[in-house]
Amino acid sequence: MKVYKYRSDDKKYLKRDLQTFSKNQFFASNFENLNDVFEANFDEIISQELMEIGKVFNINTSNINETYKKIEKYKEVLGIFSLSKIWNSHPLWSYYANDNKGYCIEYDYEKLKDKSLNEDLSYSIEVDYTNKKPLVAISDIRENIIKKMFATKSSDWKHEKEIRLIFEKSSLKTHHESFITAIYFGCKASEELIELFKKKFKNRDIIFYKLYVDKTKNIFQRKKIWSDKKKLKYDLSKYNYETLKEVNYFETINYYILLKENYSSKQLTNLALGISEKYSYKFSVIYFLNDKNFIDIAIKYPLSDEEYLKYADVLVAEFSYTDKIIYEFPNKKSRYREIKKNIKEKY
Repeated sequence: MKVYKYRSDDKKYLKRDLQTFSKNQFFASNFENLNDVFEANFDEIISQELMEIGKVFNINTSNINETYKKIEKYKEVLGIFSLSKIWNSHPLWSYYANDNKGYCIEYDYEKLKDKSLNEDLSYSIEVDYTNKKPLVAISDIRENIIKKMFATKSSDWKHEKEIRLIFEKSSLKTHHESFITAIYFGCKASEELIELFKKKFKNRDIIFYKLYVDKTKNIFQRKKIWSDKKKLKYDLSKYNYETLKEVNYFETINYYILLKENYSSKQLTNLALGISEKYSYKFSVIYFLNDKNFIDIAIKYPLSDEEYLKYADVLVAEFSYTDKIIYEFPNKKSRYREIKKNIKEKY
C-alpha cells in the first residue's frame, strides 16, 4: 500500500523539508504541533474500575493506577508521523500544500512501518473518526486503548483518511531511500519547484507526477512528468532466475531464488550482490534453489530427516550479505551425512 505526505512550497519550510526528505528522513511531531486542538482528548473510567476491583478482592490497586497515569502522559513525549491513504484529496492539497502549489511524497507503507530502522516505532494505525468523545475502559486495554487515546479524531477530519506512525519520542527518523516511490506536484506547482526536486532526487527509482484538473469528472488526475532509475553496479539481466519468495525478518530479508541455469560461484556471488543492491533495504540472506517445488520446505522449521535430505539436494547455494561469500550446497554437512549413514545401516 502507498501512503502520502502533503507539504507546502512555502520557502519558510521548503529548504528544511527538501533537505530532510532527500536525506531519507522524516520528522515525527509531538501532539502540541498537530493541527487538531482536540487531539488525544478522551475520558477514562479505568481509575474507577480499578478501585471497584480493589474493593471486591481487597487488593491495593494504586500501583496499577499510577502506571495508567504514566501512560496518559505518554502523549507529551511520543512522536506522530501523519500520512494519508489518498493523493488526490481536494481539501488536503488546499490545507497542507499551499492551495495546490506544493507537493506530496508517496511512501511504501509496508516498508515504512518496518521497525528495523526505527526501533522506537510503537504503532502503525489507521485513525478512527467519530463525533463521540472516546471513553477508555479496562476492556480496551487489549486492543483499542492506543487507538482511543492517540488515533481518534472528530468526523470533521474523516476526509483526510489518516494513517499514523506512533513513535516513543518525537524526533527525526531515518528510512531507506527506496521507501519514497513517487512525488506528486500540485496543479499550481511551479517549474522551479519541480526542477529543485529533480536535482535532489537524481539516481533514485522515483517517479514525478503533476496533477491536473479533470473538469469532466470533477476530480484531480495525475500525469507522469519525469522518472529516474538508480544506476546499479550489477546487471541482473545477464541471469536467468525467478524470485520464489521473500521473507522479511527484523534484521534481515531472506530471498528464495530459483536458478534456471547453472552458474559458477563467482557468478552466483554477483547475482546475489545484484539482488541485494536492487531490492533489499537491510541485510539480506539469499538461498539459491534448483527446484521450485520445494519452496514450502525451504521456509519450514524444523525439518524432518526426509525433508532435510530433499532440501539439502535442492539448496544449491547460500549467500549472506554480512560476509559476502557463496556457500555451495551448505546443508550437505554433518546432519546430511548422519541421516544418509542411518538410512544405509537400516537397509
